[in-house]
Amino acid sequence: GYRFIYGHFNLWGIKQNTSFSWIGNIFSLVNLPYILIFLVFFKYEKKFFLLYLFFISYLIWVINFQNPDNLRHLIPLIFIANIFIAQYIKKINILFISIVLFNISFIYLYTKAKLSPIDQISQTINNKNALIITNRSIEILRNKDFIVIDKFYKEQVNYYKKSKNVYIITNNKNEKKYIYSYKGRFIGEHEVYLYFYN
Repeated sequence: GYRFIYGHFNLWGIKQNTSFSWIGNIFSLVNLPYILIFLVFFKYEKKFFLLYLFFISYLIWVINFQNPDNLRHLIPLIFIANIFIAQYIKKINILFISIVLFNISFIYLYTKAKLSPIDQISQTINNKNALIITNRSIEILRNKDFIVIDKFYKEQVNYYKKSKNVYIITNNKNEKKYIYSYKGRFIGEHEVYLYFYN
């Protein structure tokens, strides 16, 4: 238990080994309707006191102690924010319709990909003897019989980068000139990039 807690707060929870930030995840165009949450807090309602308290404390917890790679941590906040916003706009039909159309337009952008980015990549790499370096879905790739090195171990990675036929899977678009990019299936599933070292 101690090792788990120590590792969480000193490695994973402080956003090591990620190219994302909570600011980038929260303040994105797709979340534009949630700007109404600020109006909700100005219209304070006593009956929502516990929800306000939970929302603010959980938001602080997520931003400070959760890794921004995992957007699932925002799900409770989304449910509560939807309650607040629905209460605020329930009598403003035009605003409600605008938000619905806005969301539908974004959902439409994600209809092309049927498989997760990792599954798409595993179908792209035909060479089972190739070495894959990544910190994304390591066990999934190993179960597909790929040789996978965990990118967390930097010295090991630097050594194996000298080998031939090395693929690197990452969310960092600027790591190198990538050869392929793979879109997510839905809002919140990050794009993944595949690099090849020959």
